[in-house]
Amino acid sequence: MQERQEKTFAQRLENDRKKAVTSLRKLGAREFVCEPDARVAVEQWLQEHPQFCFSSMELRAVIRKIPKGRGRPKVDEPVETVYTIAAELAYDPRSVEKRQQKLG
Repeated sequence: MQERQEKTFAQRLENDRKKAVTSLRKLGAREFVCEPDARVAVEQWLQEHPQFCFSSMELRAVIRKIPKGRGRPKVDEPVETVYTIAAELAYDPRSVEKRQQKLG
């Protein structure tokens, strides 16, 4: 019984990792107006996925021109800065160990 539960536990961990990677990719595609908003979103994501932590996390500032309309862009066209998140996922060993100890 223990072996079967450990095998199922490993499969669940892998499924959880796939879902978390998808969710993290969606978070990375979002653009934030300021850096504090991006940090709040990261903290909220970590609270929703307690079994994971980031092995590396970076907030990137992207500067881009605001398109005014059709035609060739002007030289002095206004720019805006948006922030995106780039992160690498890793399991939190303490939470995984706690879940594994709860197995029968």
